[in-house]
Amino acid sequence: MTIGLVIVLGLALAIAVVAAGTWAIAAIIGLYFFLVFLREPVRGLYLTTILLLLSGIALPVGGSPIMLPGAAAKLCGMAALAAWLFNTFSTGKRLRLGWEVWAVLAFAAWSLVGISYSLIWRVQLPEWTRMLNFVAFFIFAIHVLDTRDKLHNFVIVIVSCAGAMGVYAIMQYLMPSLQFTGIAGLEGIASGSDLAFIDPEGTASGGAVRVTGGTGHSNWLAFTLLMVMPLNVYWYSTRTTRNGRLFVAAITIVELAALILTFTRLGMVVGVLVVLVLLAKRSVKLTPQRVCALAVALLLAWFALPAAYKERVIDFSTYSRSESTAARLELQQYAWQYMQEFPVMGIGLAGFGPRFYDENTDTSQMLRWMVKYLGWNPVYYGPHNFYLQIGAEAGSVGLMIMLFFIVRALMNAQRAERSFRERGNARFALLAATLTVSVLAFVFCGLFLHALQQKIWWMVFAAAAALPYVATHGSGRTFEGEDPEYD
Repeated sequence: MTIGLVIVLGLALAIAVVAAGTWAIAAIIGLYFFLVFLREPVRGLYLTTILLLLSGIALPVGGSPIMLPGAAAKLCGMAALAAWLFNTFSTGKRLRLGWEVWAVLAFAAWSLVGISYSLIWRVQLPEWTRMLNFVAFFIFAIHVLDTRDKLHNFVIVIVSCAGAMGVYAIMQYLMPSLQFTGIAGLEGIASGSDLAFIDPEGTASGGAVRVTGGTGHSNWLAFTLLMVMPLNVYWYSTRTTRNGRLFVAAITIVELAALILTFTRLGMVVGVLVVLVLLAKRSVKLTPQRVCALAVALLLAWFALPAAYKERVIDFSTYSRSESTAARLELQQYAWQYMQEFPVMGIGLAGFGPRFYDENTDTSQMLRWMVKYLGWNPVYYGPHNFYLQIGAEAGSVGLMIMLFFIVRALMNAQRAERSFRERGNARFALLAATLTVSVLAFVFCGLFLHALQQKIWWMVFAAAAALPYVATHGSGRTFEGEDPEYD
């Protein structure tokens, strides 16, 4: 009887695959993921996070690169979300709808209203749907990260993926087959090909090989590493063996090298601020031995730095002469202008690029050229400032909601840090402290990047939002009374 049932089901699946093609295969894989995640939806969160962060890495194997399909993350995420919802409602669990959840839902609703008033809403709506995926990921994550073990594992997944991205970035710098140059580089960025771009701007000693690490652009790799590297302090504290700590230290050095090889001024400016905040919060304690080691490392690093990095990033006199700096200032001026013209509703999410496309400036002319000849999508064009982006596209109301969301994330992390310290849990107090620094890194990066659709900050903010519940209700690994050796 069982064999007959298996044969019937097999024939039914075969017919479905023939009739529906890839959709049927995707449905079968999605159903399999759903069943796997049904008992432990948090496993779906881990796998979705890995697929999201590593889907841009293309390893040169044989004649063509091998990479994870981007659709795998979406399929896995939908299956995990469905498994969590089924698990929640079938067991009678309550949803935890805190202020941060209401804030992101309010922002999503308000931005949809703004798009509905736009004449090009059909162009903008896909970007709103894309953001809604991150909102769903955020809500899903803060519900399944309900124990200390789960939150710890989630953070380790993030820092491990960042380490892999750093290694891939070094490979991009060393392997010409993973590099673009000239117009081909701009075309590659437009088409989504994730290779390093040889950028000649601001250098006389040769083009800067700006690595991406699988993020699509050097700016996004710098943004990702700046948000994740503070968490390496926590990762280091959880390693109990010498080899384990040496491994984390080596990964951090690789990530620092990758950050340098983005050749971004963002990486240096925000990187210095992040280090200062870590020291101010005493998340990292300086000893005379460490100060001496740091001084020697900086001296050696100066001679190892690429000449293009010194010219483009460290020489501040080049900033005022940089074409990219002038273009960004112009973009930000227009974003401020749009905020004044549409102070309440904004011009709609993802509306800045299409609107700036019609302006009469040198930068807008360059945008039109890139759209016409290189296939760039103006929807992805932004003012290189997160706050101006939100203000221009979602109005003052949307900006206030987003600022409230950011402040709540900082408050959650700091409140959890105090709670863990009161309970004598130094290890998770350190996690809360480093998450605070990661959120502050986002705040600083927001001054230079329009990062609404970047996945890493939604992940870090989800961990920060989960902290208060874990501090008061979560069980699992406690590390009670342990004092991290780094301190």
